[in-house]
Formats: sequence, structure tokens, C-alpha cells
Amino acid sequence: MPGPSPTRPTTTTPTPPSPSAAPAPTTTTGTPSETVAGAMQTVVYDVTGEGRAISITYMDSGNVIQTEFNVALPWRKEVSLSKSSLHPASVTIVNIGHNVTCSVTVAGVQVRQRTGAGLTICDAPS
Repeated sequence: MPGPSPTRPTTTTPTPPSPSAAPAPTTTTGTPSETVAGAMQTVVYDVTGEGRAISITYMDSGNVIQTEFNVALPWRKEVSLSKSSLHPASVTIVNIGHNVTCSVTVAGVQVRQRTGAGLTICDAPS
């Protein structure tokens, strides 16, 4: 009968890790975006005229539509709206019998002014 076979020790040679490429440095060119998500801007609504308006509806802070009724004129409201808002600054006046003038000022610049009777709408260009 044959005798036991000699055992040879097993050796394991570790494989060196393959070199990994370092990520390339990132660079930005150009100017930063003027509209930063979440950035706010001051909006001022003005309505002038005589007497009272039946209602004034406007976009309020938080992009919530607000309506005030039987409003004494002149009327002014300052709100903060997101620059990236889907709904632009807007004020709508319902009145009877006399002209009213509305205006919308965004970040200190008047962007809309209108005069009318009945239904008058001032909205910021989008």
C-alpha cells in the first residue's frame, strides 16, 4: 500500500489594490444664478383712489392668496415672496363708480402700474 502523501503548505499572496484615479477637481465658470432657490424679495402693492374698494386680492407671503373686503383707499401692503415663485406678485381690485390706480413694486423697482374701474389687475411680469 502506498504511504501517505507529503503535504505541502499553502501560501496566499495578497494582490495589491489597483490604483484608483483621484477625482478631477471641479471648477465652475460663468456667473452664479441670479435666482437662488428660497431667496426672498420684497414686494409692495399700492392702490390709490377715492372712497372704498369692494375687494382687493393679492399674493401674500408664503404664496397664499389673500382677499380684503370693503377696503378704504389708499391701501398699501408689503410682503415677501420667493424669487422662484410659480405665482408672480399680483393685486386685483374690484370697485364701482370710480377709477383706481394699482402698482406692484418688486425689490424697489416698480414693475407694473394700471388705472381702471370695475376690475383692475396689476401683476409682475413672469
